[in-house]
Amino acid sequence: MTAGIQLRTGRAPSDLAAVLALHRDVYAAEWRFDERFAMHVEAPLSAFGATASPRDRLWLAEHEGRLVGCIAIVAAGSGLAQLRWFLVAPEARGSGLGRRLLEEALRFARAEGYGRVTLWTVDLLRAAARLYRSYGFRRVEARPGAPWGVPLVEERYEMSQSTILWRRLDLPGHDVARLGELAGGWQLEGCAAFASEAGPCALAYDLRLTARWRTRTARVRGWLGARSIDLRIGAGPGGTWKLDGVPQPSVTGAADLDLSFTPATNLIPIRRLELEVGETGAARAAWLRLPELTLEPIEQTYERLTTGTYRYVSAGGLFDRRLTVRPDGFVVDYPGQWRAEATVVPPADLEA
Repeated sequence: MTAGIQLRTGRAPSDLAAVLALHRDVYAAEWRFDERFAMHVEAPLSAFGATASPRDRLWLAEHEGRLVGCIAIVAAGSGLAQLRWFLVAPEARGSGLGRRLLEEALRFARAEGYGRVTLWTVDLLRAAARLYRSYGFRRVEARPGAPWGVPLVEERYEMSQSTILWRRLDLPGHDVARLGELAGGWQLEGCAAFASEAGPCALAYDLRLTARWRTRTARVRGWLGARSIDLRIGAGPGGTWKLDGVPQPSVTGAADLDLSFTPATNLIPIRRLELEVGETGAARAAWLRLPELTLEPIEQTYERLTTGTYRYVSAGGLFDRRLTVRPDGFVVDYPGQWRAEATVVPPADLEA
């Protein structure tokens, strides 16, 4: 069925009626929800149809003219979107349609500038919960009850990005970064603006990481004084690295990428090592040196002193700092180098 499924957007009365009917029929047949569930779906669906906000969108998946899936993004507050009416008909399950719909909705939410996406589901839908978690949603609220005639737990999930703004202490400059979960991994991106001997600099960075916090790819672009740069870095099997497609044998075996101009990449070994208080871990990194723009090996150690502090040592012990770190791994105080000025941390996960 996969090849024959078409996605489109809409909010015509016939579209809304089809979405309502799909919800009513599927939930009654599979979970024995009573007529109150259809009323629960109908009221906000009707309100959605009465608006024409460009920041709201409903997608319909159709096969041979029949609705087999749907999903929507609806504004729910400043910077907050609600994911609603996400459902795949039984005959279309296993085709990848659910993931396709979710990715379409989240892509739209990012493009519209929503920093957070929330949704309500029920504990009966375990496959859906696994899908949400794979895209970075966390369960943040639970309400036991039987609102539609069946005992269940209503659950609210939320996805938001960790963000942070640093001020540089040794030179004029700032850096802003955000961390978000992707399917099967993480994205760490940001932009640093600072003064240097070459003049004012602005460097944007975008790292893609595995679920186990190993670098897959990175891109660094912007300008270093009068020099424009656009670097692409890739990590391959066996700890191999390439810089703009050229093998870098000197950093073979490195687990991490360390960008010398930002504290953002300290997060990577902190998350990957998962140290308990009192433990020490070694981390070999491929260090992007400025202004040379070369990759060099650097041996690092992290010792977790308390829940929120680490001793960071590199350069054979010549560089030694005590870092203050928040729960998501971002450094908030890097003595003599960086200090956080503003932060946003995602809500705690009830599963943790």
